[in-house]
Amino acid sequence: MRTYPSSQTFILKDQESAMTSPHAQPRDVFHENGEVVIDGPDGAVIAMTPEAALRTAGRLDEAALDELIAAAHRSGNTG
Repeated sequence: MRTYPSSQTFILKDQESAMTSPHAQPRDVFHENGEVVIDGPDGAVIAMTPEAALRTAGRLDEAALDELIAAAHRSGNTG
């Protein structure tokens, strides 16, 4: 059985570097004991309730699409 922090704990070892250099690899996600768990970079782990995970997934989807559209506008590839 895996052990990980409680569902209200977020671990990020080097917050400054995470804010300045985005990670290009998708994260592994699984469910266990009623929680959705995200294995982050460098040992970071996020555990969420299923409801929080769904809301977060929607926010990630929206933010990613917004950034892809903004990047296309910046590069002049709007269609």
